[in-house]
Amino acid sequence: MICKPWRWWFVGMGVVLLAAPTGRGQGYYPTPAPDELNRLARELSGAVRHLGDEIDEDLGQAPGGRYLLADARELAQAADEFHAAVDRTRDSYQLRRAFTGIDASWHRLRGQLPAPGATTQGVLNAAQGVEQVDVQIHRVLGLNDVHHEFYGNGPPPAGQADLNRLAYTLAQRADALASVLQTNFAGTPGVDQVIRNAAELAGSADRLHDVLQDPAQGPDAARAIFSNMIPMADNLGISLDAAGITPRIRNYWDSYTAVHNQVRANLGLVSQPVPNQPVNPPPPQPLYSPANDPAQVSAWAQQLDREVDSLVDNFGRVAQNVPEGNLVFDDIRRLRDATRNFQADAARGMNPSQLAYEFRDVDSDWRRLSRRVGRLSEGRDGPLMQHIRQIGQLCEQIHRVLGVPGYPPDYNFPR
Repeated sequence: MICKPWRWWFVGMGVVLLAAPTGRGQGYYPTPAPDELNRLARELSGAVRHLGDEIDEDLGQAPGGRYLLADARELAQAADEFHAAVDRTRDSYQLRRAFTGIDASWHRLRGQLPAPGATTQGVLNAAQGVEQVDVQIHRVLGLNDVHHEFYGNGPPPAGQADLNRLAYTLAQRADALASVLQTNFAGTPGVDQVIRNAAELAGSADRLHDVLQDPAQGPDAARAIFSNMIPMADNLGISLDAAGITPRIRNYWDSYTAVHNQVRANLGLVSQPVPNQPVNPPPPQPLYSPANDPAQVSAWAQQLDREVDSLVDNFGRVAQNVPEGNLVFDDIRRLRDATRNFQADAARGMNPSQLAYEFRDVDSDWRRLSRRVGRLSEGRDGPLMQHIRQIGQLCEQIHRVLGVPGYPPDYNFPR
């Protein structure tokens, strides 16, 4: 657990809400100290580059070594972009959102490094250096600690470990929902209660996560917190409906409720209905609404498989004429291989928790591809970019409903 800003924020909630700026989702977290975050962002770039150098020297010729090297080098570029973002904005939510994609890519790369005994001490030391900076950035941004079981190469997390993953994701999505609501509604007459309800729900989600990490707390404590969150979610859905919900807010609400329903099932609290969408009054809903139905995920996986195959064919014809085309093509083919594996897993009818674990490589490959294409596009659009954007929308749907950790994806190419 880490020291959370919720504690002081609730004390002065009325003042913070009424005085909140109408910027891009500043939300209720305090602005991180810019000098410290700037220093850490710079150190992260250097640490990831050092790791890439060690991988190149020690593992470059090993099986899979070139992919590890490519991932480390792309991650260093992403860290540079985060460093630049720290210079541009003091918006705490946007900084957390920008960092979470880098964080997920780092932990997936770390999980794919050879185990101690199968790699060199230089690679292990360099990876530890990245991890130390990553942990410090978590502290400065007020982020929860990552659950490493989800990113490793062991069996899919089950039981308490999977509940921890879902609670980690729930806290992120409640934070995102509260932040986007403040962005959209701050200063709008008559909707202060909507912002208050969302903030209260986000604070409870964060406390739920903390309780689940505390060995001194039992499952009854987690159930008590979540039992109070059920009417909070109901009330927020009703107030959103009354205030008027935009498609963007609906996406954030669906992202939250998809994980809310899974946490609820895991805790055995299924007797009361949870709305999947804001309605007034909320009718009873099945535990797995269509958005959580594994059959729906399987259909999306099939569509994603077709789209990525088509992208491989189309980009292969022009790759040699595109800057870094060989790297982009490698990313696309890796995404194709990961998508095929995921599509086969989804077709077997795995439950959402297993599918979330199997989706990790698709999510990681897509993040890497989207960042690289975002750099190369330089604001240009066209049929190829539209194709890539469509793939991103499918990845986002699957990411959302399976409760994959991370704030809502924010891809950096033209829309």
